[in-house]
Amino acid sequence: MLNPFQQIGPYQVVKKIGSGGNADIFLAHCQNHAGHHKSIVLKCLKIDDNISPDNDENLDTPEHQLQNEAETLAKLNHPNIIAIFDFAYLVNTPFIVMEYLDGEDCHQLLEYHRQQGRLMPFEIAAYIAACAAAGLNYAHRQTDANGNNLNLVHRDISPRNIFFSRQGDVKIADFGIAKSTLSKNATQFGNIKGNFGYMSPEQAWGDRLDPRADIFSLGAVLYECTTNSPIYPQDNLAVLIDSVRIAKFTPAYELRPDTPHTLLAIITKSLDVDKKQRFQSAAELHAALQTFLNPYQMNQQRFMSYLQQFLQPADSLPTCNRTDFQRGLHPPMANNHRNLWLLLILLILLILTATAVLIILSL
Repeated sequence: MLNPFQQIGPYQVVKKIGSGGNADIFLAHCQNHAGHHKSIVLKCLKIDDNISPDNDENLDTPEHQLQNEAETLAKLNHPNIIAIFDFAYLVNTPFIVMEYLDGEDCHQLLEYHRQQGRLMPFEIAAYIAACAAAGLNYAHRQTDANGNNLNLVHRDISPRNIFFSRQGDVKIADFGIAKSTLSKNATQFGNIKGNFGYMSPEQAWGDRLDPRADIFSLGAVLYECTTNSPIYPQDNLAVLIDSVRIAKFTPAYELRPDTPHTLLAIITKSLDVDKKQRFQSAAELHAALQTFLNPYQMNQQRFMSYLQQFLQPADSLPTCNRTDFQRGLHPPMANNHRNLWLLLILLILLILTATAVLIILSL
């Protein structure tokens, strides 16, 4: 467990900002090569003493998921994917160093709308989905050194894993359970990972997955942003699983009759129970959403303006980026300490010089 003001290499912990099932999230500060203070996120694993990290049978343990997330995201450099910069250990506790976004996630944005009894504008819902689709398309197209497609599948696209910054960035997070077909620890058939509320039917059955599973999940997010209702509102887990496996949900037009036909068609196609009838790639989904958005002239600036209604005042420093890491980081007070040492050395030199002058004059 990290504590405020604790120093970990170049990172100084500021405060805890979140907690999930397997990890705690901390805001930290560091300095870049130019001496500017920057914000960063440390995602620190909650250690289970009953799990041995050296046991090959534990390839789906939280520690392996965290390491998998770091290894996966370190290869992904895209404006719609949260960047991972480092993977390290504090004593025996693994943590990853990742980009900090000063903003909210999609779940929080949906909650704001529900609390205020508001519906999200169609162009805002479509813009969020389009940005996420762009990030997924980039991830899905990744290849190995030999040019073989990795068939990378996120497997956990949900409102909680889509983040927004104050500048209007939209980024996918939490690739902790993402898998590739070439991964040595790819999940076996029947081993279900992910959020049932946004899961594709084939994922709920434990079948082999391909990128079209992510398209269904993103379609479920788009459905919720459009209708202000989760696609599967059931609380009973058994009923929920049964509904997910056959994609049984209330059509979006029944919840929001004024939804444009073009957007309804996109939602419906994304959520088809038969993956062969869905968009066959995130690129296809992105193109359809962009076509819908063209008349609205949506862009990052307009999305940023919309977000300002919901975001709390900023309380952090500028954020680190890949360039900062490539050029080197320093602890937040490193430059001040160096300056103090330089002043002390200069003072000693002045004293020695003055002493030498006095000795010479006294001769």
